Amino acid sequence: MKKKTGKFLKSLIVMLGAAIISVVMCGCSSATTEEKLVGAWKKENSSETFLTIYDDGTYEQAHAYGTGRWTIVNGNVLKLTDFYGSSDTYELAEVSNDTIVLKNGRKWLKIGNI
Repeated sequence: MKKKTGKFLKSLIVMLGAAIISVVMCGCSSATTEEKLVGAWKKENSSETFLTIYDDGTYEQAHAYGTGRWTIVNGNVLKLTDFYGSSDTYELAEVSNDTIVLKNGRKWLKIGNI
């Protein structure tokens, strides 16, 4: 009788452990593109903030028209619309927590998180 109880308890512990691990792993998700974009960004070899993207859909860009709205189009295009309604689009060639590589036509721009 003790052997059956011992095996049952071991099986129960293994199943509970697997269930707990499954629940914990489901709670771990990677950040979305939008979440990775939020923050202050600077050009390579510069200490000045180039672009600040806020989680409310607004942005500030240095040496431009100041503030505007941003959106993601087609899953991989960053669209910046300035105060006057003029828009620029940039292909998101790379997005990580600390680097964004933007492509606009033939021009590439790598910016890093501050």
